Amino acid sequence: MSFRSDRAFCFHLVECRKPLFIKYRCKRGVYMKKLAFIFNPHAGRERLRPKVGDVIVEFANAGYEVITAPTAKRGDAVELAENFSMRADIDRIVCAGGDGTLDEVVTGVLSAEKKLGESFAGKLDMPIGYIPCGSTNDFGNTLKLPLDFVSAAKLAASGEASPCDVGYINDKVFVYTAAFGAFTEVSYDTPQQFKNVFGHMAYLVNAMGKFSTIKNYRMRVKCNNDEKQVYVDDFLLGMIANSDSVGGIKGLAGKDVQLDDGLFELVMVRKHTNLNELTDTANAFLAGDILSSPSILVKKVKCVDIELLDETGLEELNWSLDGEFGGNMPKVHVEISKQAVNYVNKSTEIVEE
Repeated sequence: MSFRSDRAFCFHLVECRKPLFIKYRCKRGVYMKKLAFIFNPHAGRERLRPKVGDVIVEFANAGYEVITAPTAKRGDAVELAENFSMRADIDRIVCAGGDGTLDEVVTGVLSAEKKLGESFAGKLDMPIGYIPCGSTNDFGNTLKLPLDFVSAAKLAASGEASPCDVGYINDKVFVYTAAFGAFTEVSYDTPQQFKNVFGHMAYLVNAMGKFSTIKNYRMRVKCNNDEKQVYVDDFLLGMIANSDSVGGIKGLAGKDVQLDDGLFELVMVRKHTNLNELTDTANAFLAGDILSSPSILVKKVKCVDIELLDETGLEELNWSLDGEFGGNMPKVHVEISKQAVNYVNKSTEIVEE
């Protein structure tokens, strides 16, 4: 079996072991740059599957020898990205899937940098291309990536990279959002089959069923290691985000989001005493004007400590990290690593006027 690119390069499938992947090798024998392609075949209602061949051709047209690695289960992309990042012959990593797949790839790349030692830290600079094909594609929209798979592949292969911040919550990596409370469990609690069939609507339907179970959490929040920025209150939702869009809603984390300034947006929604307050808050979110609501605490943070207080009567505080279940963490320290990764999101094509 072979794929033929526009440049008449012929690529043959070669099976490899540990990890299992398929390698597309140019039979001319000349040196080519190498691109590792990690993809989730089940993401985005499985719309990527029939386009994989076209995506590979775009990589070949950009002059790459391509190694493809489909994921089979959660955590595969972390291991694959780490292994590829530690190889000196890999020039670029491109992943395709939802925001959860991107989270795993970034985790793997940063893990490789850490394992390579402190003397190497910050010098890896592995370009990460992203083909968004999940149900909401929040971060893909923030990076202004094409939603057409082939166009996104072309950009991922030939575009230039820009630095971007990354968050750490108790040493766990998150790309663009860490959240707890009302509705945040919807993203990871919605069955994959439901997402595949109904897409973004699956989240909305599942969220409606959670409305009557909203909990309030008595918490202590300390921003930027500053004792003057300590807040003790009852909150029903909280998130630390670095994205124009969260849960498919633009402006949910505010209008002034900068991806490389070393700051994430902290958004904490206070307890509501009546339906009118809840409605006003919801309207502020939907309008992308969260600063107008007195019920919403908004801060720019380089670090934040959030602690569930004992008097709440609740022992669990489940977090969602980039739309996936992040674990039960009643006490967290969040740190922002400035310009820690490089995402390919700038076209190098010259536009003729």
